[in-house]
Amino acid sequence: MSKSSDYIRACRRIENAINAATGEGAGSHKRRTAMLRELAEWATTFYSIESYERISTLRLPWKAWERELYRASRLVAAAILLVALDGLTKARAIGFVNVPPADYDEAIRLLSLAGLSINDIASRQSPDIKNDLAAVRERLHVHLEPRALEDVLLAAAEGYKVSPGKGSRFTEVFGLCFGSVRRAHRKDHSNVMVNVSRIATQLRARATSNSVFPNAKSLAAQLQVGQAFFPHLDIVGDYHTHPYRSLAELRRNEGWGYSTADAKSVPDFLDDLRRHDRDATHFSLVVAVAEGGKSGAGTIRKAPNVVQISIRDLFFVIGAYRIQLDATYDDEVQLKLSAAVP
Repeated sequence: MSKSSDYIRACRRIENAINAATGEGAGSHKRRTAMLRELAEWATTFYSIESYERISTLRLPWKAWERELYRASRLVAAAILLVALDGLTKARAIGFVNVPPADYDEAIRLLSLAGLSINDIASRQSPDIKNDLAAVRERLHVHLEPRALEDVLLAAAEGYKVSPGKGSRFTEVFGLCFGSVRRAHRKDHSNVMVNVSRIATQLRARATSNSVFPNAKSLAAQLQVGQAFFPHLDIVGDYHTHPYRSLAELRRNEGWGYSTADAKSVPDFLDDLRRHDRDATHFSLVVAVAEGGKSGAGTIRKAPNVVQISIRDLFFVIGAYRIQLDATYDDEVQLKLSAAVP
């Protein structure tokens, strides 16, 4: 039997409910087959329960499952499409999108139980998953417009220079990146151009010298006002700062990289956005900041996704990281600033 997970336990519970609901007697086999087919599609195509006439009548925690299993079902659906459309082996497909093998095996078991093949399910797949597969082949370019760059540097400088009291020298800062997205399709990939026009810092984020936690009420307020003033822009990313006592310490720790805690926070942040029907976040910026003791040399590119900026005795090193399908980071980003800082 496959190793248990939340995804597997939900599928087995639905299957048991179907068996109990269809019972015995005339027509029971036909009813059970129809409901098992819906279960298989629900587990592998990423459509909501409202799309299924029969199993939606079962008294089960559908809303909770669709929230809790959002990532698991999304990854399974993507892996199935990779096998069906791209001809990948199971091992390559589940490795490509980082889906647990047991979850994939459960999906295949349900398809077999319902008399469906992965090719059958590929033709029924949600457009959201097809877009996800396009995303994993994308090359991400993040462009900070002058105003957005100024916004993030002003907030980072204040969080670093101004003590919050209580014995702390500085605090981290968090905010949202608003912008627009354009895609240029090529034969084997797409270039995704994310243009960041505005950056809104959360004044009520809970911050210390080495951590910052977004505020859900701040998110709601910023989305409400943003929709009124710039409805043509969407949330395309987020940023937070990593302050250090000295430039030497910043460099020694490679402070422009994301921390383990940063990576663990991504799923919760994406869940908060989805509660507001936002699901288009592409990247996170890590803005390391420290004093260097003497004036720097303007703008220096350290890597495709990392740029260093110096303003008098303050040094900022900005790292950009792509948010992948499984809510993890990679550094496959080309970060661009509009102009050198004076």
